[in-house]
Amino acid sequence: MNGHKSSSIFCCFLVFYVLMAVGCAPFHTVKRYGTLPPTVKEAMVVKVHGSEGEMVNSGIYLNEGEPYSIVAAAGLSRGTYYFSFFDETFLVEARIGQEPCFTPLSGTHYTLNGTTRIAHANGNLYLALEIYRLPIEGLAQVGISSVDVFIIVWKTDDMAQIAGSLQRLKEKEANSFEASPELIKGFDDAIDRVKELGQDM
Repeated sequence: MNGHKSSSIFCCFLVFYVLMAVGCAPFHTVKRYGTLPPTVKEAMVVKVHGSEGEMVNSGIYLNEGEPYSIVAAAGLSRGTYYFSFFDETFLVEARIGQEPCFTPLSGTHYTLNGTTRIAHANGNLYLALEIYRLPIEGLAQVGISSVDVFIIVWKTDDMAQIAGSLQRLKEKEANSFEASPELIKGFDDAIDRVKELGQDM
C-alpha cells in the first residue's frame, strides 16, 4: 500500500516536471502580502510573465466604487538596455470580471509604475503583461523576465488615509533588501494618483 502511494506521488512530481519542461505549467504565482495597515481590506503580490497565454486571476475581488492601488516592478531588457518602467511596448494589462481590458499603468509618457483607481465594476481582477505591440522579429532582441504586481484593496475611501498607508508601505519596502527602485517609484506614483483623486472628490 505504501509503495503504491509512493509511486503515485512520484508520478505526480514527474508529470509536473514534464509540464514545466515543455512549458505547459503556469508561470505565474499569486501570494498574500504580509502584515498590512488596518486601512487595507486585502493585498496580493502577483508575478506575471510575458509568456502567459491567458490573463492571470490575481485572487483579488473588487466591488464597484472600491478604491484599489497597483504597484508594479518589471524586469524587461532590450540588448544591453534595461527597462525599469513601462512604455507603449510593454504594458501591464488588466480587466475586472468580464469587462473590457484596460492598461492601469499607462500615462502620457508610459512611465508609471503605480496607480490608485476606483473599481468601475464588480469582479475578479485579472492581469497580463502586454507585449503584442512589439513586432515578432523584435522579440528575439528582447529579454522579458517578469512583472511583480502588488495589488491593494482599501477598506476606506478617505484619500488622506490611503496616501498615509501607501507611504508607510513604501517605507517598509524601502527597508527591505529585495526592494527595487521601480517598486519604490511605483508607491510614489500610486500616492500621486491618490492626491489627484482626493482633489477630484
